[in-house]
Amino acid sequence: MAQSLGLMALPKERTALGQIYYRFCIYGDFKDIPLRVGHKIPGPRVQKRHVLRTGFTVHPLQPQQCMKLVLQGPDSLYLKSDFMVMQGEQP
Repeated sequence: MAQSLGLMALPKERTALGQIYYRFCIYGDFKDIPLRVGHKIPGPRVQKRHVLRTGFTVHPLQPQQCMKLVLQGPDSLYLKSDFMVMQGEQP
């Protein structure tokens, strides 16, 4: 439910009287959520990062054959597959 509102909820496990309880800490910008209890309304969010973007994973790729397009001109430029123009030797 928190994620659908653009918030992040992380569970924290607590033990009391021999039983396990879960508390949820909710992070994010609460400006669009109507809150009734005045002293529980948080201030404006100062953190610049988006709470739902938590990281990324890098997966290795298999080596691929490189295709280059040589551009005409005295500066020996060539174009890579991601459309970056590189300067260097004739490939």
